[in-house]
Amino acid sequence: MQFLKILCFLSTLGLLVKCTKGEYAEKEFPEIGWPYTQPLIFEYNNVDTSVWRSLFISLSIKPDAYPYRNIYFHITIQTPSKKEVTEVKEFLLADELGNWFTEPDWRGICEFSSPIMVKTKFLEKGLYTFKLAQYMRDDTLKGVKKVSLVLDSSREK
Repeated sequence: MQFLKILCFLSTLGLLVKCTKGEYAEKEFPEIGWPYTQPLIFEYNNVDTSVWRSLFISLSIKPDAYPYRNIYFHITIQTPSKKEVTEVKEFLLADELGNWFTEPDWRGICEFSSPIMVKTKFLEKGLYTFKLAQYMRDDTLKGVKKVSLVLDSSREK
């Protein structure tokens, strides 16, 4: 089991290291949690419309402080021509009995990662803006330590 934890951690770390060309953004939150008024905003200047891209959300949660087994995100993507696409996505973090899908690390934090978009081409050159907000019942979502958006690029389909 410990081997699987280390493997998951290294896989997540590898994903973040792979995108160190300014293709990720992250926001950390103090002990009080993630206020809905503080979305993560990520701007990406697309210069190549032939590249396939995937967008991932990474989330760090302190399970003893997080009150739910899921999280809803409100995601807005604005294209260079100012067209906006908005979507609400739910990610399950634990099963019906409250068992987390990942084990806490040595700091007591569970790490989750999930795709938002997979193998998509951005058809316009210019500045894309991604806005990610928590979309839960609480004004401030307790237990969320960090949220990240990671844009992965590939020339292969």
